Amino acid sequence: MAAHSFETLKRVIEDNSVAAHFSVAVHEWAVVSVEEHPDSQGECLCGQQNLLYMYTIRNSRNQETLTYIGSKCVEHFERADLNAQVSVLSELLTLKKAIEDGENITLTSDYFSKALLAWLFEEGAFKDGEGDYEFFLKMFNKRKKEDITVKQNRKIWAMLNYQVKPFILNHSALG
Repeated sequence: MAAHSFETLKRVIEDNSVAAHFSVAVHEWAVVSVEEHPDSQGECLCGQQNLLYMYTIRNSRNQETLTYIGSKCVEHFERADLNAQVSVLSELLTLKKAIEDGENITLTSDYFSKALLAWLFEEGAFKDGEGDYEFFLKMFNKRKKEDITVKQNRKIWAMLNYQVKPFILNHSALG
């Protein structure tokens, strides 16, 4: 990113934050949604062009919302939690596309990560809350997928098709 782009980012964040200085203001923001530009022609609020993934951030102190910001600009916030939010939202958008394309979604690292499963739990995707989350996590972590019983596979299938897929397809954070 060019120096003028960082200065633009810094100014926009400071202008829309309670804190006056960028280094403090960055702690007021959270990544709340992602959209994919179909032609990679999205534009960041810093002026960077040709974005594929465009994130929306919201200020927790004054409720200001800024669209769009690229993942490189989020990195300038120097916050591991925001970088993790960007990563999970990108994974979710990829999973949403796979669902929309009719792919056979399985509880494997092809479609899921531990962070993504944690996000689904935190967002309320599982009807039985922590119990379903713990079950999914246990099944996801099994090294030998052939050790998963028929009954467990049925439960995984039902949860994927009746809880996880509809939740992802209808979630407002995934534009």
